[in-house]
Amino acid sequence: MSPLTVIFVTVFVDMLSFGLVIPDLQIRAPQLGAGGWKLGVVQGAFSFFTFLAAPWFGRLSDRVGRKPVLALGAVLNAASFLLYAYAHDFPSLLAARVIGGIGSANLSAAFAYVSDVTQEESRAKSFGFLGAAFGLGFIFGPVVGGVLAERGGNWLLGIVAMGVALVNFIWILYALRESRAPATSAAVFNLRALREAVAIPGMAALLLLFGVYNFGFSNLEATFVRLMNANHGLDREHTGYILGFVGVCMAFVQAGLVGRAAARFGERWMVRLGLLVVVPVFVLLPFVPSVPLVYLAVLPLAVGAGMAGPGIQSLISRTASASIQGGMFGVTQGLGALARTVGPIVGNTLFESKPAYPYMAGALIILLPVAISWLALPSPAPSRKSAP
Repeated sequence: MSPLTVIFVTVFVDMLSFGLVIPDLQIRAPQLGAGGWKLGVVQGAFSFFTFLAAPWFGRLSDRVGRKPVLALGAVLNAASFLLYAYAHDFPSLLAARVIGGIGSANLSAAFAYVSDVTQEESRAKSFGFLGAAFGLGFIFGPVVGGVLAERGGNWLLGIVAMGVALVNFIWILYALRESRAPATSAAVFNLRALREAVAIPGMAALLLLFGVYNFGFSNLEATFVRLMNANHGLDREHTGYILGFVGVCMAFVQAGLVGRAAARFGERWMVRLGLLVVVPVFVLLPFVPSVPLVYLAVLPLAVGAGMAGPGIQSLISRTASASIQGGMFGVTQGLGALARTVGPIVGNTLFESKPAYPYMAGALIILLPVAISWLALPSPAPSRKSAP
């Protein structure tokens, strides 16, 4: 199989295991005494430790290769799901999410892997392909996770997720070829290298856009299951079906449309239009009166997010130098994780006052990335290297 196909399967299986617990966490954590801002802390702890680990994982993948880092993340994910299966109080649930957050930092190596094996002019299409793996993971993860949670509780959910993570570990060991040649001399990505990267015209704007966008979007991610339960009485299983529908739409957009859109319009226009679509959906979603209309409302959300994400990643990759791709994606993933650390705390606190508030706040926050996308995004740099 081609390297892109192998990394596609790797990320898909990784996101499948991650997606299994999404419908359960927002309902189960309050049952263990973690409601309101404490639920935000449980959700945010996952992202906070991703924030701490992602730059280190990215730098490590620049020096020792992508494969060992991806394998390490899969092992940590399996351990976190085993603990989740037996978590019966707030501290053990929090510990499971901390370990899982560290393991998920390995995705910085996945993005760097794509940069290693693709030419720069096709980078947006390749990141769209990788984004489709995320989307497909969210198709099956929340749907299956919702069913497992309703049928067998957290034990069955955690054991199945652990099994999926172990399958991913075996797949990485036997199917994934290392993308960085052993003789490659990788620059250490430290604060000096970060300052140099930010000094590149447009990089600071890209990182600010990426971080703020993730902060705004996390208000929805952290409260959507609760919103569907409060507004429409949906349980975890049926909310999982909606999240699965979003995954189908995003996978279709990222696998089938992103490459064509990037070739015709460029990454900047993909980001601009994608963000513009997301904002009104945030405003409308809390007031949708029926479940069928929820499906209709999340369709443009999936399209907008499916275009903006690969566009931003492609611009960052093409702006950073080849020697620090892993470190750069570690920083971007860390920024996204930091945003998703604060976002769930803010979102769930606002939700306690009124379910619509996190969505209003998210829409206002994303207006800043919208402005950046129109005023400060750089043009993609000329191609510097070919795929190995």
